[in-house]
Parts: sequence; structure tokens; C-alpha cells
Amino acid sequence: MFRKILVLIRGADPAQPAVQRAALLAGRGTDLALLDLVHEPMLDGYMGNSQIYEPLRARVVAERAEQMQELVTDLRGRGLDVTGKAVWDHPLDEAVAREVGAQNADLVIIAPPSDGTGLSHNVYWN
Repeated sequence: MFRKILVLIRGADPAQPAVQRAALLAGRGTDLALLDLVHEPMLDGYMGNSQIYEPLRARVVAERAEQMQELVTDLRGRGLDVTGKAVWDHPLDEAVAREVGAQNADLVIIAPPSDGTGLSHNVYWN
């Protein structure tokens, strides 16, 4: 039985494979923590000045957080204990490692890449 499953999502679709796998694995007493890692290199900054893009980054994260709440509401409607957040962070591996530590997750499920490789989701145990 998993205590906490960290699920990296891509968008608010409840049918995405990572969300479906997490829902199947979640038992009574399992907390699902949904995470949408947001990063767009073009919004990192210009000539070292990251402040000029901060309002745009904040707006992008807020929009993704709003979509996340729709997904959280849907999953709670299925009787799952779930929380969710969207954050601006990168690189992906370091962001995931930070979140695993902060959430004390014992399972991580990552959404499949959207590059057309046909790869299924990745699952990591802690």
C-alpha cells in the first residue's frame, strides 16, 4: 500500500495515463499529490533579467493551477484523497526530486512524453 503517490500531469484531462494509473493504485489511505511542472525557456528572462517576465510566468502558472483544480475536483468526486499544484520549476529531474522530498512520496508516476515515441508512463518507487 502506498501512502503518497506523486503524479506529474500534463493538463487537466482525467483520462491521461498517469492519472488513470495513480487512481488504480490508490488504496484507502493513499494520498495523491498532482503536480504540473511549468517551464517555458522563453519566459526565463532576457539578458539575465528575469523580472520582466515574472508577470507572464505567474499568469501561465495561475492558468495551469486553475486547470489543476478542475482535475482535483474530478478525482475527489471519485472518492480519492487528492491535492494538486502547478509550479514554475526546472530542470525536470531536479524539480521532481525536490517535490518527492517535500511530499515524502513513495511512488512517482510521470506522464508520457508528447513526442510521439509511444512510450507509456514511467513509475518510480522511493
